[in-house]
Amino acid sequence: MRYVEFFCGAGGTTCGLTQAGWDCVAAADYDASALRTYAANFPGHPTHRLDLSHPLDDALVDAWRGIDAVVAS
Repeated sequence: MRYVEFFCGAGGTTCGLTQAGWDCVAAADYDASALRTYAANFPGHPTHRLDLSHPLDDALVDAWRGIDAVVAS
């Protein structure tokens, strides 16, 4: 399962999902310090600082086409 995670925080949900065999395509959060912690915990995962009260950038929408799930933790 390929997924994008919103509100990723430090990566607790990603820890469980990757152990279950899921593949994180990208992780997003608004909190910059949470994203720094996430990036330290999962250095191979792309991270994005997003304010989800605004529309997603078209480039992200295109890059995330074909994922299997959107996870919000």
